[in-house]
Amino acid sequence: MIPTEAVRAWRQPGARTVQWAMWGIPAALFLVAFFHRVAPGVIAKELMQAFGATGALIGLLSGTYFYAYAGFMIPGGVLIDAYGVRRVVSAGGAVMGGGTLAMAVATTPWLLFTGRVLVGMGATVTFVGVLKIATVWFPPSRFGTMSALSATVGVFGSFVATAPLAWLASIAGWRGAFALVGAGTLVAAALCGWLVRDHPIGGGVPPEPPRAEPP
Repeated sequence: MIPTEAVRAWRQPGARTVQWAMWGIPAALFLVAFFHRVAPGVIAKELMQAFGATGALIGLLSGTYFYAYAGFMIPGGVLIDAYGVRRVVSAGGAVMGGGTLAMAVATTPWLLFTGRVLVGMGATVTFVGVLKIATVWFPPSRFGTMSALSATVGVFGSFVATAPLAWLASIAGWRGAFALVGAGTLVAAALCGWLVRDHPIGGGVPPEPPRAEPP
């Protein structure tokens, strides 16, 4: 049973805005995580020219993200359970942003791959963090909807890494594009650490919305 005080709090003006903000900031970082899954393929030609790389090396660069992502998935979940979404996802976002900036300034394949590994490591915690927020900031009856919405945000991130990234790279260059993405990721990570809360004030989950009585 949810305390009466908590129910009243959730009926206050602006409560729903806060609810969506708590989800939206980690979701933005999840969008960036999915962006990086696709990004190397879109700028493959530019990377090959900048580093004198072969197609096989670019393929390995793309796969490095998934190696790091898979390797840190379970530890990332354990960290979120232990320290909360705010700390872990903001730290993951900072690592992801730092890795993106490292790729932007890389002059050697070694630094390029190091940045890619950092991106994969930081991205690991984003999806788990978004789902964790959905479980504590939304009613249980909305978990399926929030899971689908979260996955949709990720897919949209992949879309952003196609034509929009190609357009940005044509204007600012691939290094400039990655620098902008890295800076934006760091801003989102800072907002996550500053604004996101692991639990609603008063504890518990939001009350279930009222259901219409059958006739």
